[in-house]
Amino acid sequence: HQSFGQHGKEIEAKVVTALLRTHEGAVKKATEAEGSSMRKIEAFTKSWMNLGMDRASVMLSHPEELFSEDAILELFRLLLSPTISESYTCVPRHLRSPKGR
Repeated sequence: HQSFGQHGKEIEAKVVTALLRTHEGAVKKATEAEGSSMRKIEAFTKSWMNLGMDRASVMLSHPEELFSEDAILELFRLLLSPTISESYTCVPRHLRSPKGR
């Protein structure tokens, strides 16, 4: 992804793989969470960030050199609310309120 792409295709592929493999588990956790759509989206985001970055850090040899707080925040900002599209987000539709994006 953009925030890790400058480190090369291999690292980018590992980060993407980690995110893909942990997305479903984060969705499950969020679906089971109590509360409003916003609470469920928050649960999804926290879970996906933790699960995804934990998995990615195991797949990479020196994750501490790649995973700055700014890089992780930018990555998830782009995944959750990308500037390229008003209608696209990695937040599953069923977690969002009918009026939300």
